[in-house]
Amino acid sequence: MANDNRAPPGGINSIDRLFSALSTECALHTVHYFRETSEQVSSLEDLADYVASRNGETTPSDPEDAAIRLYHCTLPMLTKVGIVDYDRRQQTVRYREHRAVEEYLSCLEEADENVPLQTVLSNVSAISLEE
Repeated sequence: MANDNRAPPGGINSIDRLFSALSTECALHTVHYFRETSEQVSSLEDLADYVASRNGETTPSDPEDAAIRLYHCTLPMLTKVGIVDYDRRQQTVRYREHRAVEEYLSCLEEADENVPLQTVLSNVSAISLEE
């Protein structure tokens, strides 16, 4: 499947939807998994193992609990806005690279690198949702 940067109906069509979709540690860990591994498709099990290994404040540390959260909350939300496609029958997740998601994550990484907050906020406000 070629990278399709167009958001589906109801997809990432506003900064608010983007922020909402990526507002949880579990969602951020899901996207980071695909960025770190350079994989486009993952099994739910592998993704749950990765998310559980991150040990965040609100991320389940048990892979089974992580899989439950991914299945019931995170993946449906990320699918709704077009960041991933989740095949429940095959239990596979396909990452749909989207420029706005990549730009948002880059802004978050800058925030972690002691870049002045004003610069980060300026970069976030400049994110384009159009392709």
